[in-house]
Amino acid sequence: MALLDALSRHSIHSLLEFGTENALPGFVREVGAAEMEQQMRENHKEKLKNKKEKQSRIELRSPFELRMLNLKILTERQPIFDDSAESLAVQGSSFLKHFHGSELVEAIETQTEVENSPAIFVLFWGTEGSLGEHALHLWKRSAYKWKNMINEKLNIKREAVFGVVKCDEEGIELCRAFGILPKQKPQFLAFMDGQRVGQQMGLGDEEFFIDWIRLILMGSLIHIKDVTTKNNLMEFGPITIGIFRDEQQAEFKSYRRVAVLLAGRYQLAYKLDKRQ
Repeated sequence: MALLDALSRHSIHSLLEFGTENALPGFVREVGAAEMEQQMRENHKEKLKNKKEKQSRIELRSPFELRMLNLKILTERQPIFDDSAESLAVQGSSFLKHFHGSELVEAIETQTEVENSPAIFVLFWGTEGSLGEHALHLWKRSAYKWKNMINEKLNIKREAVFGVVKCDEEGIELCRAFGILPKQKPQFLAFMDGQRVGQQMGLGDEEFFIDWIRLILMGSLIHIKDVTTKNNLMEFGPITIGIFRDEQQAEFKSYRRVAVLLAGRYQLAYKLDKRQ
């Protein structure tokens, strides 16, 4: 009321009449302490809600995920490819295994029985729209490039098997077994030693998939024992190196847990130094 009294001094008419407890909506009225506290609590809840929603919209990309394709734009594009790209895809298709029934589950179980068995990389794609066809085309080209150009340069001892599961009427049960629905966007899963070690839901060019495959095969955390190892890693992109006293150090164990969570996305390595 004191505020209305002050404002009335600058008005032709008195504003005090609008300060009644039952004033109509749109007019100034007196607000009690209890109502103010209630509004403060509601505002606080709203801020927390907005903060959570804002955090959920943040997309964190690693240095290897800066060339991602825009899926919304790609969905609008017809799956028509030029001759050179199609040629690579056709050649790459010979390196893809189409998993049916229990074949994928059996292949993953076999990994636990054979030491250093091949890693399995699988594309799950649905039948909705053209996005799946674009993903399949890129996956074929990536498989071709890995088998013919990249693998020899990397000197990675573990082999890789590339596969495809189409989430149509025949493969829908297999897709659901791995938590993938037919109408979802394409997903890529990686398996080593009978365990799922990587997942990729984005699309990129061949170099993007090559980096993802390489990071999975090299392991979530690489031990740098000499300068040569470090230099070789630096040739393939940004690398994060942690320096620890020994592998029993609490900080190292935390670093290793983070590396497992970020497998396939970041190139993480470590070096041991007794002086630390």
